Amino acid sequence: MLGTQPPYCQLHLPCGHNCGGIAGEDECLPCLWSCSDTVRRTPQYNGRDLCAICCTERLFESPAIQLSCGHIFHKHCCDTLLRMRWSGPRINFKFMECVSCKNRFMEHPSLNSCTVPLKNLLETMKGKALERLQVDKEMRNAAITDPCSEYYQKPVEYALKRYAYYLCNVCKKPYYGGGEECAQQNAAPIDYNPAELVCPGCSATRGMKECSQHGTEYIGYKCRYCCSLATYYCFGTTHFCAQCHSDFSRIERMKSLPSCPVGPTAKKLEGSVCPLGMEHAPTGEEFLISCGACLGA
Repeated sequence: MLGTQPPYCQLHLPCGHNCGGIAGEDECLPCLWSCSDTVRRTPQYNGRDLCAICCTERLFESPAIQLSCGHIFHKHCCDTLLRMRWSGPRINFKFMECVSCKNRFMEHPSLNSCTVPLKNLLETMKGKALERLQVDKEMRNAAITDPCSEYYQKPVEYALKRYAYYLCNVCKKPYYGGGEECAQQNAAPIDYNPAELVCPGCSATRGMKECSQHGTEYIGYKCRYCCSLATYYCFGTTHFCAQCHSDFSRIERMKSLPSCPVGPTAKKLEGSVCPLGMEHAPTGEEFLISCGACLGA
């Protein structure tokens, strides 16, 4: 696994074996060699087991750590997994889960430099998502009030599932990029360019005034080529949804663009109802959506 390998602990355990953990820990890693007097040992582990993250090196071949859930992995494998972060443009925190139990985030004092900023990001997103759920008047949604629902009495968890957030490459803050259905419909390839993810406040192409009540939190841009909320900002001039961004070369060659309502990849939609629910500039022009909270959008 890629990553900087930390130094081994130089201490010996009471059983006589070398500690297979990292240097500087307050408490040594449990012995990985099936010693009967080992404290905190997880029975299924053995030094000859492969690390469940890299699956290429045995546990004893690199300094290892025991997470708060009890599972043991190479320290540098944990570091690499956390630094790689989420795959794809939408922020999610699945990568922080222990790869063995999936029940808890990876936690260990040596990982704090990675996990603390990520937990702070998660808390910021929780606050934003819950506020948006309240603004959308969805706190009484059946998904939250139905005892049979997965999200019964869990408004924060439901809000994080319902709303898609992206990390602005300029201000490094999360910004809203549409609902979950939009994120799925407009899914972009994993090999996206993070530099093209820019929030409305940092990508303003013309005079954007902050809402006196909500700031820039509910201000967004329409995709230039369809009636979707934009998540990408490219060339210093153009806002895209993910699908139009992926199909930009074809769209650019189109002799004429359809009029509203328009779906992703500049496809004319049946009917007369705009997915954004508002009047806006013609397809092919930039359009700044003013404060959605004040508009009731």
